[in-house]
Amino acid sequence: MGIRSRQNTNGDNGGHGRDDGASAVPPALLKRSLILSATGSILGSFFFSLIAGNVLNRYFEALGLKEKLGIFLALPSIAGMTQMLGSWIMQKTGRRKLFFFLFLGPPRLIWLAIVTIQLWGPPEERSRVVILSALVLTYWITAGLGGNAWFSWMRDIVPENYRGRYFAYRATLGTAVAAAWGLTVGHLLERMNLSLGSFELIYGIGVFFGLVDILCFIWVYHPVMEVKKGFDAGLVPMAKAAMHPVFLKYVGVMSVMWFSFSLEALTGYHMMRGIGMEIFSMQMLAFFSTVVFVVFSLLWGHFLDHYGYKATLVVGMLGMIPPPLLVMLAPYYGEVTLYLASAIGTIMAAGLNLASTNMLLGLSKKEDQAMTMAAYSVAAGMVMAVGYVVCENAMYPVLKWLGNKYEYGPLFYAVCIYGVIGCMRVAAGLMSFRMPEMEDKPTATLVARAFYMTNPIRAMYSMVRFLRVKSGDLVGSSRYSELHPSARWRLE
Repeated sequence: MGIRSRQNTNGDNGGHGRDDGASAVPPALLKRSLILSATGSILGSFFFSLIAGNVLNRYFEALGLKEKLGIFLALPSIAGMTQMLGSWIMQKTGRRKLFFFLFLGPPRLIWLAIVTIQLWGPPEERSRVVILSALVLTYWITAGLGGNAWFSWMRDIVPENYRGRYFAYRATLGTAVAAAWGLTVGHLLERMNLSLGSFELIYGIGVFFGLVDILCFIWVYHPVMEVKKGFDAGLVPMAKAAMHPVFLKYVGVMSVMWFSFSLEALTGYHMMRGIGMEIFSMQMLAFFSTVVFVVFSLLWGHFLDHYGYKATLVVGMLGMIPPPLLVMLAPYYGEVTLYLASAIGTIMAAGLNLASTNMLLGLSKKEDQAMTMAAYSVAAGMVMAVGYVVCENAMYPVLKWLGNKYEYGPLFYAVCIYGVIGCMRVAAGLMSFRMPEMEDKPTATLVARAFYMTNPIRAMYSMVRFLRVKSGDLVGSSRYSELHPSARWRLE
């Protein structure tokens, strides 16, 4: 079968074994906590879908700040570097619940000030950029200080064997709500002629649900957090414990993807506006992506639980290569190429996101997991901040100059950027094979080969058929051969 047995241990790979703290929680209390956690996260979708993406970009454009988008996109990445400080204090004091409610709740009110700046702020563009940057940075700094409290909390209460499916269900429902809300927002904004007052209304609703999201966690079970004492409680020793060799290798692989994501986040908006898409059209594309995500996210949850973190990571990374190459055709064939690229990219991103979340949980010891996640966020923030700065201040000017000189067209710079993104994802996909096998699962090479060399129709049927077997009884076991032949690919 080609199964490689490398169980996650507390050795060099930094894993935590199977210290499943959720097993000690009474079933009724655990069920209530998981439902409330998912409910809060779903309600939070009304808020989170507004603080990044098309709606926020369109708001800044309405303020006349389209050419400054790179600044606002880079701020969350820069502020994310505070996560290590927040995690260190949290692990030293054990005040995880306080961090969660203090830093993730009240700061959401800052967005009311951001969206009403035209009522109280200065009219000069430069002054507005400075004030908006300060407000956005303040919000993301507080989010960075408390962000890992949620990851740490969920790690302690979600049973390890069901994390793939739980996070898949949660992500699916949350994304479905966010998509419906996003489509509604796009429609309302255009009906209200994209007035600044329409943005105030939309963000007021979003902030309200964002606060309700936090309130839901009042009744979620919170186990006592393990704290470090003595020498091991220092910031440097904790950072060293978190950044073990396998983690650093994983960050190296993801850094290439993060850089490509920063280029895509900034250039994607320019591409959509460049081919004539307005906010409702952009939100319709996002809605289409969400429908695809909802359909495939649950499949990826089962796929991850059975085939493991690395196989899901590799398959997802390789599948992220075609979308940017398709987007390069958008200036010639219009929105249809964006829909096709979105379909493929969303399918693979659903698996990649689940793999990344669970890879982080699997790489961290229980006592180091908050610092591990903080180190991961800091690395991502540094890479993506550099990506935004390089893209807007170096790549754009050079490529626009070349496009104007040789009369290649107004979107030549965007097409070139997407070519760079495609090349970077090829590199990341190849690098992902170098990650070690961490579980007693089919090797990632075999799974990826079977996934991409199988007839697509049969592959789809296999994934759907897999949902019909009692996969929960097989999670973590070696009884892979007991699956019905149509529910798996032939890896022998």
